[in-house]
This record gives sequence, C-alpha cells and structure tokens, in this order.
Amino acid sequence: MRSYIVIQAQRVMNISYNWLRQYIDCKLTPSELAGALTSIGLETGTVEEVESIKGGLKGLVIGKVLTCVEHPDSDHLHVTTVDLGQGEPVQIVCGAPNVAAGQTVVVATIGTTLYDGDKEFKIKKSKMRGVESLGMICAEDEIGVGTSHDGIIVIEEDIKPGTPAADYFGLTSDYVLEVDLTPNRIDAASHFGVARDLSAWMACHAEPAQLKRPDVESFHVDNPAGDAIKVQVDNYEAAPRFCGINPRRKGGRKPRMAQKKSYSHRSAPHQQYRGHNQLYTPRYRSASPLLRPQHHRRRSDSGAQLSGRHSVRDS
Repeated sequence: MRSYIVIQAQRVMNISYNWLRQYIDCKLTPSELAGALTSIGLETGTVEEVESIKGGLKGLVIGKVLTCVEHPDSDHLHVTTVDLGQGEPVQIVCGAPNVAAGQTVVVATIGTTLYDGDKEFKIKKSKMRGVESLGMICAEDEIGVGTSHDGIIVIEEDIKPGTPAADYFGLTSDYVLEVDLTPNRIDAASHFGVARDLSAWMACHAEPAQLKRPDVESFHVDNPAGDAIKVQVDNYEAAPRFCGINPRRKGGRKPRMAQKKSYSHRSAPHQQYRGHNQLYTPRYRSASPLLRPQHHRRRSDSGAQLSGRHSVRDS
C-alpha cells in the first residue's frame, strides 16, 4: 500500500537585508539574521548575495585622459595615456569617437571581467594595430550602467583618478533572505512587519535595537479639489488617523528608488531589478517541515508524476 504526503502551497517573502536595516538598527550578519528569523517562526531558507549590476563594477576605476592622439595605422582609433591614480599613466587604445584629452572617464583595468548578459570577457594586455593597450575606456552599455553605445562615458565632475567606479555610481551589493510564510503570518509580508518581529527578538536575545517607522512626511493630497478620494472619519477616538494612496502613475519605467529596492537578479546588465510584485511569490512546499530536506519526484500507481521539490512517498 502506498500513500503520499499532500503538497500544499506556501508563500515566500524575499527580504532585502539593506532594506530591512532601514527600519531597524540590526548588526546581525545575513546568516545570523536568517537564524534569528527562523527561531521566531519565520523560517528562512536561502540567503543569496545579489548585485544591482553583475560583477559589481569590480576592477573599474575613474581615470583622467592626459593625452589623445590619432593611431598611426588607423583612421578611427586613438592612442591615449590615462592617469589611474596609481604610479605611471597607462597607454590605452580607444575607438570611441568622443574621446579627448582632459576627460574624466571610466576605465576597465587589466584582469577586469565585463559582462554582456550571460557572456563575459576579461580585459587583457593586447595590441591594436601594433600599438600596446593596457585597459579599456568604457561606454555605458559595456559596464551595465546604461544602454548607450554612442561613445565612452565622460564624467563632468572632478573625480580623483583611481576612485573605484562602484563608489562613484553608488553601487552596493545586497543579500536576499527567502522567508517562508504560513497563512497566519501575513503580517510578515512586508519589510516593516519583519523588522517589528526582529525588534522583539533582539530585545530578548541580543542588543536591543530601535524600530524606525517609515517616514510619511512626503505623503499629501495632490489635488484636494480634483479627483482625490474624500474620507470622513466619524469617530476620531476609535480612528484618530486614516491614510490611503490613490495611484495614478501609468506604465513607463519604475522610479529609481523603486528599482533599487526591488529584488535584483542576475540577468542582462540593464534588466537587473525585479518588480515589487516578485518580492512576494507562491511556491509549493511539503505540509511537514520534517520532510523538506528530501528532494525527489515519485510517480503514482497510474504513472502520473507528482511534481514539487518535496514530494515524498512511504510504503
């Protein structure tokens, strides 16, 4: 006789480590945080480091173009010398039409890996038409900060040569914690809800941390005389404050702040951010936590395959 464990749907909340710390002064590492959340009933599975730009702009620095002359054996290449803030200037052959002396640029140094979707290539010492080149002056699309390939990035500000490009662009990595939500824990389907529970845990098991409520100062009625929704509070003692949002924005790109706070994944360089709706997703899990480590598929007597990571059979 064969019996099968019932597979049930369970919600998963992807928590951004950086976003969570905006609501609570938490000094726990991502792995320590995962353990703390699991101990209070918010079972945390994977902890994944994610980058807003694949590679994190490692090996890219800000440089200053000191000289720029035409290549002796090409009608479109230029031979430049670039100050990278370390020792002697380096010679770089560049094919961009807008390169010129005096510019502040982004340079991929020798050994840097650049990404184009799933493809990658490493910057190596090379010769272009017989002239040695020790790096690469980059365009937006080549490093993932934009889509333009009309020419190299020219920085208008006076940035010190040698400054890491990640610092200039304000790039930071994040960690995403995958929290399993049971139907009775919908309060944890938000970062503030998780921060509230974590604050209570830290008061008992670690250094107490202050819970910081989200700032609502910027919320106001845009057009009281227009199509704003009118709300009447009949009992101010029972409901001293009522707030609501009437979204009107249609299509287009998400605001930059919303993009940064969305869970990012490793895809094409210019499509790094997932939407907010993908922070909270359904997944099928075993009804019993004791059975979750078993990952395999079984077939029923009729030959139908039972799908799911945690299908289990006993005889």
